[in-house]
Amino acid sequence: MAGPLPKIGRSQLAQIPVPEATSTHKPVPHHVIVEALAETLSFRHIRVVNEEYAVSFDGMKMFGVLDLETQMEGCRFSIGIRNSHDKSLRLGLTAGLRVFVCSNMAFSGEFTPVLAKHTKSFNLIDTLAVGVDRIQRGLRTDATPGGRVAAGANHRRASEADPVRRVY
Repeated sequence: MAGPLPKIGRSQLAQIPVPEATSTHKPVPHHVIVEALAETLSFRHIRVVNEEYAVSFDGMKMFGVLDLETQMEGCRFSIGIRNSHDKSLRLGLTAGLRVFVCSNMAFSGEFTPVLAKHTKSFNLIDTLAVGVDRIQRGLRTDATPGGRVAAGANHRRASEADPVRRVY
């Protein structure tokens, strides 16, 4: 049984080989997705302050978490990301104060604005722009009485003890 996947940085994602496209599937390199997401966030004046990634041993699946500058007292918003070259996973983004991304396919946050297949008509920039817009609308930083943070229709108690992010 294999152990946990080693964590890698953004620059190492560029070294992962990408399979050839087919007539129905257009694999997008992991590093291209991460760079496009960071750029889309920067256009909205949202800065990534920490990031970590893990890639399956064959390089076909990528999992990651990006911590954002946007925060409340004791809490920081994060975006979880996953991608695959072998059609096993759709490109996915999940966001919230509590984000969990795991190589066993667990993928959760308080709001999941993007789940997109890599079809021949897939447009990464449009998908990420719409996804980040949904994140901005779905996650509000206004705390309600009792320390709750509005996250779409889903509310969770925000405290410093809550785990913010994990990639396994």
